[in-house]
Amino acid sequence: MDITAELKSLKNGEILLAEGFSLFEAMSATELFDKKIDVKLGLADADTPQKLLQSNQIKSGSQLTNEELIGLFDLVIQKITCWLNGNALAQTIYTLVYQYDDSLWDNPFVQALFDTLNTVGSQIFKIIKDAPFLREEDYNPSVFSFRNKRIPTIQELLTTTLNPLDTELSGKVKKSKQLTIADALSSRIKVLKGFCLIVQCLQQPFNAESQKQITDHIEFIRKRFDAVVQTKAMGKDMQNYQSATILKHLKSMISMRKIPFIENPYEYFSTMLNQLEAVLDLSAERNYFQIQQKICALIHDYPKNILVRAYLEQNLFKYDQFLFFHSTPWINIIVGTLNKMFSHNFDQLYQNVFKEYQDCLVPVTYEYIIKQLRSKFRKSRDFHKNYSHLSILVHHSNQIDQDIFKNKNPLMIFSYEIAVQSMIQQLQYGFDLELYSDVDYASIYFYLEYLTTILDRNRSNYVSQLTNSQREQLQNQNKKKPKVSPLIDQMYSEIQYWKGLNCLFRGLSRLYYTLMENGFIKKVQDMNHRYSNRMKIFDTCYYVKAVKFEEYTQKMNSYGSFQETLKFVSSSLSEAQQLFAQAKENKILTQQMQDQSKDLVMICVVTSVNAMKLIQNQKYQISYKKTKVPFVPQIELIALQQ
Repeated sequence: MDITAELKSLKNGEILLAEGFSLFEAMSATELFDKKIDVKLGLADADTPQKLLQSNQIKSGSQLTNEELIGLFDLVIQKITCWLNGNALAQTIYTLVYQYDDSLWDNPFVQALFDTLNTVGSQIFKIIKDAPFLREEDYNPSVFSFRNKRIPTIQELLTTTLNPLDTELSGKVKKSKQLTIADALSSRIKVLKGFCLIVQCLQQPFNAESQKQITDHIEFIRKRFDAVVQTKAMGKDMQNYQSATILKHLKSMISMRKIPFIENPYEYFSTMLNQLEAVLDLSAERNYFQIQQKICALIHDYPKNILVRAYLEQNLFKYDQFLFFHSTPWINIIVGTLNKMFSHNFDQLYQNVFKEYQDCLVPVTYEYIIKQLRSKFRKSRDFHKNYSHLSILVHHSNQIDQDIFKNKNPLMIFSYEIAVQSMIQQLQYGFDLELYSDVDYASIYFYLEYLTTILDRNRSNYVSQLTNSQREQLQNQNKKKPKVSPLIDQMYSEIQYWKGLNCLFRGLSRLYYTLMENGFIKKVQDMNHRYSNRMKIFDTCYYVKAVKFEEYTQKMNSYGSFQETLKFVSSSLSEAQQLFAQAKENKILTQQMQDQSKDLVMICVVTSVNAMKLIQNQKYQISYKKTKVPFVPQIELIALQQ
């Protein structure tokens, strides 16, 4: 039925009713010509490869010059990297005109390029779909998949297309200091080959052999990568070979989104190789705390790459057996970490008497590690849940026979070391996730001081318990002058680092509390509730005593006047500064501890100076600036206008 005439007569706000079509049904009807509702509105504007070819906006592959081939390759790499950065296929790879008509691939180079795009892309698509933790906020799932036609396997692609073309182009390369068009084309085909081989390895079970193959393929790409980057200027701009209205790519699907663009796709590609190496490096790590740090670095220190992320997720754990990278039992990593850290054998944990604690320890620490892979939104949402799970370790530590604690058995140190260090990290993540307001800083830093005190007490108690005979066993017998084991040296060094953090947190907790009490920070009514929620898990601990809110406020107010409290703050920060100054030059410590200590030295100096300024003149307003150490924002003083 033609209703065109009736539609033309309608005024704005009027609707057309028909028999059997009620007002209720009209509420869910399509509003014609509305860009957000009318799906087919943009269909008439859709381009097709043949339409673009006839209008001379594009050329078929056989008509492309070498410079245009280079530009087309660079455009495809741009789209691949945009997709791997988490954007939808519809906005990236499916904007390429050539993707819709393989009759345009009538050039060996173009054929190789788009066969590789579809073969490798379909394999990556499978890897990403099987990733257990990637969610909708990590990447845009697409209504598009890859081509339905039979796609060759990577091995078929290498044998029938890439290897013959590589041999042909390599024969045209001449030895010369100046790179030529032949160098540009040849190096790009070699990079495609290396990328195909890497993706092929990423689909194989993780083992020493696949690890070596990935490393070899990365090295293969790097040897050719400089030539690709250096010849980029030879390529012609091929932006007209992408279209925002091509065929099935309807305007209505992504009308609200801009086509993504990566400024330097080759830099992103090179970084991806570094990320893969970081994953392989992680697989060799056997220190529980270093594993946490390296996972966080993979997520935060590199641009988003859903291929590397999916590969990490698939191999980090074998979930039904708690195997790290499909090989090492997770409990072995935790026990091994403590064995090395304290130069002591904690294999008692494998015995039946500690089986219950082990059964708790493995899933809690495993789940805590897994949650580091979550997005910032999910980390924020699950923050208190993670913290609550860590408290299970504290609770189960209390279930171990109290005679062990009375006899100062090192298992006492073990049971609290894992839980408390993880709690410290979790509270520090809260700053990174911006979960705290300035009114929370005093109690958070007091709690961090409390936790670092437990660690310091654990380490110090353990070192004091070492007998002369135990020390002699750790000495190097090959030297005339025996030297304490490097593990004991490291323990002493780490004690100094943790003491530095303890002094820092002690000073900052008093600083923020007195700033709040003196009107620089606005108070809230539920301070008791905010404080008690975090401290209550220690209420029944055998080894440590939880500090009640009344004790907390009494301790905070025990330093006297505003000026006297700030003098104590300055003294604590000065002590922390000296300890961090020693730590930053200590090669025994991890590189992260050294770098963090270097930044904390300057933070202590600036904060101490600002505290002294407030002693002399209180006519300032407080503001905060982020620093390289996420859990210590820098206080800045803004002078009030007279």
